[in-house]
Amino acid sequence: MTAAEFALTLGTAVIRLRANTARQVDRWYSKMTDEKILGIEGGGTKTAWALVANGVIVESGKLPPSNLRLTPLDQITKIFRVLPREVNRIGVFLA
Repeated sequence: MTAAEFALTLGTAVIRLRANTARQVDRWYSKMTDEKILGIEGGGTKTAWALVANGVIVESGKLPPSNLRLTPLDQITKIFRVLPREVNRIGVFLA
């Protein structure tokens, strides 16, 4: 096999791989867009949250701090109780 033939074969394989990956991402994203996803980021000054549906932020807000080292657990529980509950997935990051 010549270098040109090898490059052509490799290039075709990469293009196929990219196309397959793009289709997989499209399928994954279409499943995700039907879900409501709640994202929470808590720190020492505030707790920020956003609710995403169909790839768009539909609600968001800020609450008191929820730092794991500085905020008592009962206070973190109170903060989390006011967040939206009708969700399919939750992502949480607390400092």
